[in-house]
Amino acid sequence: MGLGVGEGTWAACGAIFGYMLYDCAVMLIWRRQTAKSMGMGMYYTVWGHHLLSLACWATALSRRNCALMVCW
Repeated sequence: MGLGVGEGTWAACGAIFGYMLYDCAVMLIWRRQTAKSMGMGMYYTVWGHHLLSLACWATALSRRNCALMVCW
């Protein structure tokens, strides 16, 4: 699945990366309130989702591998 990665793909993923980084900052700054409202299980699940997405998407796009799966 080595499809090319266009400018629009980078822009869209950049916007989503920005949102995920913002959400991570919110979860760090207001850790107790966020964990209380979500529950600890969901709090850790969201952290895992955000961190894995940031790592995997950046790797997939930079290697131009599986970009279709990232964008879908």
